[in-house]
Amino acid sequence: MILLIFDFPCISCGLCCQKINLSPKKVHREMDSGDGVCIYLKRNTCSIYETRPVECNIKLSYVEYSHIFSQSEYILLNINACLGLMREVGRTDLIDLMSTHERLFQQYIADTKSQTITQESTLKIKP
Repeated sequence: MILLIFDFPCISCGLCCQKINLSPKKVHREMDSGDGVCIYLKRNTCSIYETRPVECNIKLSYVEYSHIFSQSEYILLNINACLGLMREVGRTDLIDLMSTHERLFQQYIADTKSQTITQESTLKIKP
């Protein structure tokens, strides 16, 4: 089973659960209370978090998209989806926070790639 090695930087804002009607996934349509809010969202917290569907778990849902996106691309796409929801509802406080997470994640990816290149170069230089 393919799992993400990176964790998605969720800030638990609940916006994805408040806009579940925007998802094309059947499971999300079944969880829509009729106003776009997930029936399991209680006081801005998922009441079934530990047993939530795979489609609600970015780490587990990567399996479906692993043949299309790298893990870092998948995380960045989901960060951008979050930022889109935040912009839609005008939550600039959340946009700033998630944008910081996005920059830190991108820096981590760049640093990781740089270390890998350095290690590979070092290996080639050794006799």
